[in-house]
Amino acid sequence: MHTAAVITLCFSATLGAGFLLAGFVTLLSLDNADQQRYREKVADAKRVGGWKEYWAIRDSLPLSQIVSHWRTRPESRRLILIGLAFGIVTLVAAFFV
Repeated sequence: MHTAAVITLCFSATLGAGFLLAGFVTLLSLDNADQQRYREKVADAKRVGGWKEYWAIRDSLPLSQIVSHWRTRPESRRLILIGLAFGIVTLVAAFFV
């Protein structure tokens, strides 16, 4: 029984981390309009100087955009919820180890 719990623990932890990472990456990925806005900001910042380019890249995806992506991208929500479900399985399997 101990071996089965350890195997379940390892697989569920790996799958949970993978699904969570995939969900967050799809949540943060840029769509076409965001990419165009990002390119314009970087092009303007390159004309001004190096530090401005850094801040333009950093500010290209504000928190409001991430929240709007949460609402419009059901696949992101689904991946994150699957990752959390595997996290719960991991916790249950860890209880039996």
